[in-house]
Amino acid sequence: MDTRTNSIAYAQRVKDAISADTSRTTLPVLSALFKTLVLPLIVFVITMLISGYMRVYFDMQFQQSTLNTLTAISTSLLILVFTWFAFRWSQARFGGLSAFGEMIRVVGGVRALELAVASASDGDAEAIAILHQSADDAWQTYKDFVAHLGLTPPSDSDLNAVYTSPEN
Repeated sequence: MDTRTNSIAYAQRVKDAISADTSRTTLPVLSALFKTLVLPLIVFVITMLISGYMRVYFDMQFQQSTLNTLTAISTSLLILVFTWFAFRWSQARFGGLSAFGEMIRVVGGVRALELAVASASDGDAEAIAILHQSADDAWQTYKDFVAHLGLTPPSDSDLNAVYTSPEN
């Protein structure tokens, strides 16, 4: 019984520590996501405008339907290629989608921890071991996420500083 209580308390400390520390990660994730998506959008709009002007120019100069169709196809491909390269560069430079993916992993780890707490209430030894492992995994995932953002990861001593038992 004592092991179950300690494991549930540890899992609660992990969840509370992650919840208390997430406010400092919101702005870096949104900033990286914004920087990652704005540049390709700008490249898309500029390329779209230039290709539109090119199509109008070729249509007015040559007035051939075949040339107009080929110009439409080639400029559409140019729009896709330029936007793709701009996206790849900005993702490599700012890492917005990977930061968002890491954030989703943290949410998944916390959700798995909550499910493990619910299943460990029976007192089964295997469920308690899974609970402790889920808590360790969620904490490590969160520390990796914070380090990925370039922030100082929380230390393991933060687990003890955050949690206060409701019995006290």
